[in-house]
Amino acid sequence: VNRVRIGKYLEVTVATPDRAAAEAQVREMCARLLTNPVIEDYTFTLVEVEA
Repeated sequence: VNRVRIGKYLEVTVATPDRAAAEAQVREMCARLLTNPVIEDYTFTLVEVEA
C-alpha cells in the first residue's frame, strides 16, 4: 500500500448577513466543533444559495 486517505465531507448551511460573517462562523465551527486541529486539517468552500 502506497497511500491511504480517509476524510469527512460535511455540508453546513448558515444564515448570515454577509460573506465575511459566514466565513468567520464556519472557521470557528471547524476549529471548535467539527475538527481536532491537533491531528486534522480542513478546508471549506462558501457557496451562496438562494432561499
